[in-house]
Amino acid sequence: MPRITWCDALSVGFPAIDNDHKKLIKLFNDAHGPADGSISRESVEKVLTELIDYTYWHFTHEENLMEEHDYDNIQAHKLQHRELAGNVRELHTQFVAGDEMVVDVLLPFLRNWLVNHILGPDKRLGDFLTGYRRREL
Repeated sequence: MPRITWCDALSVGFPAIDNDHKKLIKLFNDAHGPADGSISRESVEKVLTELIDYTYWHFTHEENLMEEHDYDNIQAHKLQHRELAGNVRELHTQFVAGDEMVVDVLLPFLRNWLVNHILGPDKRLGDFLTGYRRREL
């Protein structure tokens, strides 16, 4: 499973959201552990929990920005957040219950979701917010 490397293509152009995404990517990469695969189950659980907790925080942060700026696509964006949260919560519960194989599903799922969500809905949100910021000036 490849790690995610931050690059300009992942920037949504709105620094507060980009900073959140950089932290999410760092946490995602930390969940992989060392290249030799020597990370313990407890370490994986700790990092996954931190990644999930920060993801929830980030969703709230993004949704507050959407509400504050009257984002026109807020309901669809929130729905995507809720769907991811439900899927990740279920996978995390399975891992905590002892299903070690969940990591093989969870990490690729998170990677694909993170990249696709940033490049799609979050880019549109960033465009909206940067346009909103220009209109206020």
